[in-house]
Amino acid sequence: MAYIKTGTIKDISEIPLDKPLIISGNVNRHSWHWRMEGVFKKETNEIIFENIHGIVTKAKSGEVNLAVLKKAAQKASSKKHLE
Repeated sequence: MAYIKTGTIKDISEIPLDKPLIISGNVNRHSWHWRMEGVFKKETNEIIFENIHGIVTKAKSGEVNLAVLKKAAQKASSKKHLE
């Protein structure tokens, strides 16, 4: 699967809440995500990233550095070379 970079998130204030995203990069200095699908949510006074597997990571101010991705359209494969 190929991905296309559609934007960046360099600060916690730039995080879109409750919107499905695919991200690569740091949510905090201890958590690296590679092409991970999930949603940022606000819980009490914290912003968390919940990935598609249900694992939650707290986003920390000053420690966010992410690329926002989308899946690239796949070209129709030709079966002619198999014939």
